[in-house]
Amino acid sequence: VKDQHSEAGMTVVSKNDALRMSFTGRLRSETLEGLFVDPKWGKGHFEGDFSVNLPKKSKTLATAQGNLKGTNVVIPLGSGDDVSIEQVLLEANGSTVQANASTLTWRDFTWNPLTASINFEHDTLRIKVDRAELCGIHSPGVVDIAGKEFDLDVTLQGTNLDIATSYSCLSQGR
Repeated sequence: VKDQHSEAGMTVVSKNDALRMSFTGRLRSETLEGLFVDPKWGKGHFEGDFSVNLPKKSKTLATAQGNLKGTNVVIPLGSGDDVSIEQVLLEANGSTVQANASTLTWRDFTWNPLTASINFEHDTLRIKVDRAELCGIHSPGVVDIAGKEFDLDVTLQGTNLDIATSYSCLSQGR
């Protein structure tokens, strides 16, 4: 893809044994808007050199390599909600991807900042959130995604917080 705003190469190769995806270059929202029929997907700016290899056979390790920076990224969810990420940096070397997001917003909740490691373990995608601040409350956790199923384990931790302010933030003033 090359135009006045962007210059990027993207591949998606699906074979019997694996799905391979790669991105190299710079892709801006002005270009994305022309690539997708649904305008929800035409958001954000991406820059980097990043590849993922997802084997289809179980017990085989998926791998990722490179760096990818995203700015003002909007991810539409199947529920009709969106996840918005102000800025994210993905760094991968092998079976782990480190993700650092400045701000992640879902509905009226904002995590600022968010740091996670993403591991491809056989048939499961594991997202281990090491740092996530929601309403001043530290909320580390783990999300395991296997096919259509997922497990979520989050811990809320806070010290010397004003309970009224935290409650108002978490309940959105209700």
